Amino acid sequence: MAPNARIFPNQLEQALQRGLSSGYLIFGDEPLQRFESIASIVNAARQQGFDEVERLYLDSTDAIAELSAALQGMSLFASKRVIVLDMGNGKCGKDIGAILNDYGQYPSPDLIVICHGSKLEKAQQNTKWFKALSAISQAITIAAPSGDRLTNWLRHRARAAGVQLAPDALMYLQEHHEGNLLSLSQELEKLSLLHDQSPISVEQLHQALIDQSRFDIFQLTDAIMAGQVHQVEHMLRQLKDEGIEPVIICWALSREVAQLQALMMSPDQQPQLFKKFRIWPSRQPTIKRALQQLSVQRIQQAVMLVALLERKVKGAETEQSLSWTLITQACSLLMNPAANVDWLLTAELS
Repeated sequence: MAPNARIFPNQLEQALQRGLSSGYLIFGDEPLQRFESIASIVNAARQQGFDEVERLYLDSTDAIAELSAALQGMSLFASKRVIVLDMGNGKCGKDIGAILNDYGQYPSPDLIVICHGSKLEKAQQNTKWFKALSAISQAITIAAPSGDRLTNWLRHRARAAGVQLAPDALMYLQEHHEGNLLSLSQELEKLSLLHDQSPISVEQLHQALIDQSRFDIFQLTDAIMAGQVHQVEHMLRQLKDEGIEPVIICWALSREVAQLQALMMSPDQQPQLFKKFRIWPSRQPTIKRALQQLSVQRIQQAVMLVALLERKVKGAETEQSLSWTLITQACSLLMNPAANVDWLLTAELS
């Protein structure tokens, strides 16, 4: 396939297996496919020795200098680099256009440039910089599927997530989220954690979709990993007011801590573990940031604290107030590396 032949996101993995391009043009108004495509390219590039990834933004006040330095300068940290340029609406000034045009004329074998943004107008596709990059780049068409294409996308996505949907459940899910792939993906991820491998009926799906309080627990763990202290405090109060059993939150925290420990102990196996734990590309940056902030010792403390939490929460004599106090402390430990919880870790577990 020629470098400038357009492909769809579902053809990207096959294209990457054939080899990497000097550039990638990923433009469209559907965010999930766009960012998952970028993640796939970056992952494939890392496997080929492109160890450094630099992310630039066209709306930055120093965009011209940063892009010029990135494309023309040498890195102190890696000989092969990936430049991810967020171009927003794709409208760039003369200086940016000239820099991109020059790279299109003289690409480097040690650079991969990924340009992405919202759907481009015809006039933008006729600019010199776009034509120059198109000659050396793989273009990926990003558009939200509809009709049969959406059905096939949803069926494939559910299978990848380990979710079996009855035909009427698949249609129900499609009708309620048509055009919003990110929302569909999130629903499938939640269903994969809330149900076993048996087919999910439309009745079960309907119950799951209206049971928003259970979904809030997954949003809670996301907020914890992102270090959103005030959001976590608010969500904990809301879950408590709604009468959510502490044991359910305890289960979610236990799962999260176990995954963090596995990822931290085997950093070279992260791609495989992300797949095993069904941590989608859209969530991976949040998890990676958490791993960077937490030390091995802090993760081990979190494992001990969650063990204490499980014992106390499941204990028939434990008061609800103590359970929620322990949950709050566990969340604090994961969000604040400096939190002092020694008094909890020395508590009697029985």
